[in-house]
Amino acid sequence: MNKINIGLLGVDSIRTRAYISVLTKLNITLEEAIILSGGKSHTPEVIEKSSYFNNQIHSIKMLQALGTPINILETSDINDTTVVTALNHSRPKLFIYSGSGGSIIKNNILSTQKQFLHIHPGILPEYRGSTTIYYSLLKENKCGASGIILDENIDTGPVIASKEFPPPDNRKSIDYEYDPYVRSALLSDILTYYLHNGRLPEKINQNREGFNYYIMHPLLRHITMLSQSHPSNSGV
Repeated sequence: MNKINIGLLGVDSIRTRAYISVLTKLNITLEEAIILSGGKSHTPEVIEKSSYFNNQIHSIKMLQALGTPINILETSDINDTTVVTALNHSRPKLFIYSGSGGSIIKNNILSTQKQFLHIHPGILPEYRGSTTIYYSLLKENKCGASGIILDENIDTGPVIASKEFPPPDNRKSIDYEYDPYVRSALLSDILTYYLHNGRLPEKINQNREGFNYYIMHPLLRHITMLSQSHPSNSGV
């Protein structure tokens, strides 16, 4: 196993399971994992098995199999004082962030002097905000992901890596398979770099003039899902 001084902060979700699947593939044991919501799952009750990552096993069990120490917090609020306390007592300076959808880290968490690596489902700064994977599909028929270090604003932190992906063959798989897949694929690249170099890739500050997107209207999202183009080689 490759033990690295990086932590995980998040909830049990499909995205988190995709991230831990990357850790499993790379034989990585994290220094610590902080899991919120008392370990309760934020996944649908019935999940179709994915061929790209393990979405069937709870995140805590996956982390235990890797030998990662786990701190389970009862709060579901990423900005709760118990999270601040846990971070202040934790050893890692860098945490992979995988919180629940829509959660925004506030200054009380950022002031712990920890860094939080977030994989955003869009190329930055062009696609900031929410449901950007749908907007990029609708506008350019492709997807992207960017690895950033979170700051006090939404999706404006320095970028350490980005990658473009073809559209999924099945656009109905976006939320529960393709989105976590593209995020985890970029995370794999970042962690592979870390294993080889002992550090993250160089940070590149963003152009602050990028565009902010808001949650896509359900009708427009439906149109995006129906606008199936020529089959890609993504296999999703």
